[in-house]
Amino acid sequence: PKLAATTESIELVSPGVALERGTAAVTRGKDDVAQSRYSVVYIKSGTSWLIDRVTDEEIVVPLSNYEHLQELDWLVGDWVDDGDGITIETTCRWTKNQNYISRTYTVSNEEGVKSTGLQIIGWDPKARQIRSWLFDSDGGLINGTWTQRDDRWVVQSLATLPDGGTGSFTSIFRPSDDGTFTWGKINRVLDGQ
Repeated sequence: PKLAATTESIELVSPGVALERGTAAVTRGKDDVAQSRYSVVYIKSGTSWLIDRVTDEEIVVPLSNYEHLQELDWLVGDWVDDGDGITIETTCRWTKNQNYISRTYTVSNEEGVKSTGLQIIGWDPKARQIRSWLFDSDGGLINGTWTQRDDRWVVQSLATLPDGGTGSFTSIFRPSDDGTFTWGKINRVLDGQ
């Protein structure tokens, strides 16, 4: 193992006591690096400084599932779909540590806002796939499973309606090179119909 330490500060607490703070990294192999924050208390003895105590605390690097979700980076941004008297405004943002994409939407027409919702898109480590959970303002819940197929994303969705009914549908997202994307639903089933 190799140890590398970086001193961030040295503070003279009193004429005979100093406090050093910094970070350390212990490397045991190419992908085996442990980082920690440390502090050392020095006591002056005659003309020498002796170590009184050393403490360290491991730096926990938050895990990120970005590597699994980065193919959806095109979805992040503000989107407007305006046509046939209906406007859909969508905002997609990465959450902290890029573990999820938060997607909010508003559907409105000339009479005002008809519905809103929140969708969370993330990596399911147990199933090893991208999944989503959508909560709409009517009280519905939609679970989706995302799969990339060639130039598009196919989302198989199962819905629980506010009255307890069930439904399913397939959404298809197709990003294009001009910074836009198309979206559609097919195979819509409501309570078996």
